[in-house]
Amino acid sequence: MPGTSPPRRRRALGASTALFVTLLAGCASYERSQLDLPAHRTALALRLEQAEPLDAFVDRLAARDTSTPEHFDPADGLSVREGEALALFYNPDLRLARLETGVDLATLEHAGAWDDPVLAFDGAEILSPAGVFQFGLSLGVTIPISGRLGVEKDRAGAVYQAGLARVIDAEWS
Repeated sequence: MPGTSPPRRRRALGASTALFVTLLAGCASYERSQLDLPAHRTALALRLEQAEPLDAFVDRLAARDTSTPEHFDPADGLSVREGEALALFYNPDLRLARLETGVDLATLEHAGAWDDPVLAFDGAEILSPAGVFQFGLSLGVTIPISGRLGVEKDRAGAVYQAGLARVIDAEWS
C-alpha cells in the first residue's frame, strides 16, 4: 500500500489476516465415513414401502370422483370401475407423468432459495527478480434485491400447476 503509514499498513494487514482466519475457521472439514450398504438397502426398501399403494390411489380417486369403486377387492373379479382404476394406476405413461409432477413439486418447494456463498482464494507466484508472492481472496454472497426469487417461486408454481393439469388430462383421455 504505497503512500500509507506503516501503522496503518500493519492494522490493515492484521484486519485482513483476522478476517481470513475467521473465514477459514468457519469452513467445514472433510470427514471420512464408511459406506453402509445394508443400511442403504434398508432405507431404500422403506421408501419403496412408503410409496402410494393401490388402495390409497383408489381412495384418492374416490374422494375426487364418484365413479370410482367404493370397495376394491381384485379377489372377487374386476368390475369396470375397478378395471379403470387398475388401468390408471399401472399405466406406465401416467405413472411417469405423476413422478415428473412430483419433481415439479420438489422444485416448487425449493424455489426461491438464496445461492450458497462462495469463498475463493487465488495465489500465484509472479516471476520477477524480487520473487514477490501475490494473492487474492474473494467472498461472493448473493443478496436478492431484485425480486428474482419471488419470480422463481411463481414460475415453479406455474410449472407445477401445468404438470398437474397434464396428468389430469392424460388420466381423462
